[in-house]
Amino acid sequence: MNNTFLCLEPPLDALTLSAELLQLALSAQDARNRPSVQDVSTLQMLKKKSCGLKCADLSCLSPQSIWCFWVNVYHALLVHARVEDGLPNGLLQTVAFYNRYSYVVAGHVFSLVEIEHNILRYKTCKPLRNFAMRFVMNVWKRSGEQLEQRPCLGAPKCPAEAFQCRPDWRLNLVLSAGNLGSNNALPIFQPSNQLEFNAVIARCMERTLALAGKVGQSGAELPYTLYRYRDDAPIDARNPTDTTEMRWSRALFPQDDYLVLRKISYCKKYNWTMYPELHAL
Repeated sequence: MNNTFLCLEPPLDALTLSAELLQLALSAQDARNRPSVQDVSTLQMLKKKSCGLKCADLSCLSPQSIWCFWVNVYHALLVHARVEDGLPNGLLQTVAFYNRYSYVVAGHVFSLVEIEHNILRYKTCKPLRNFAMRFVMNVWKRSGEQLEQRPCLGAPKCPAEAFQCRPDWRLNLVLSAGNLGSNNALPIFQPSNQLEFNAVIARCMERTLALAGKVGQSGAELPYTLYRYRDDAPIDARNPTDTTEMRWSRALFPQDDYLVLRKISYCKKYNWTMYPELHAL
């Protein structure tokens, strides 16, 4: 998706580039259905801006910034693909969508599936497997040596850790697949301090719980994603025998003790139907 223009020198700040790219992708969503001069120009700007990722220098980013960068890039690619080719229709098209659309980032090609499972979830638990997952997770696993020494095109040398995000259970409620099983408002991570970063995360998790789950006085029905990645649920040392539902409840509602005592369950299925449009959080 981003190999149509030359990139002759690395962008000064990779995280800022990813944030600007995501904002531009969200602005370009109407370009296909409303081909005005302004919209065509926005789409052209999106293509040029995304090419900066090809030679992005990730070596100077902190672990938090690396995480933010890849979440931004995933969401930017998701929206960019929807803008260019429209929404997938049916299961086969949806599976192909996540496996096919890719960006070249820091000299390496990564699809949506690879960014999620090989980079963002590199150090988290493996998803609950089913028959369909064999077709969804079509990934190219690369060693640290390949990532550092063998890019597909010239780019600044980046350590393998730049492609292996730190574990963060909150990713399960932050990352959006663009469908009804997730959030329709995408966070745009800018360079920030820890307090600002946590505030964005909290807003995003709250919205995902409202859209993909149910929370009420009688308890909570957690999004299906939390079932698929239930081993990510933080363990409370004081309650080591908690079920995964209870572990999620203690992590998500630390101030609401009544929820821990009431019924906590998972949504029974994942809704793959695509949102017609995505927005900035």
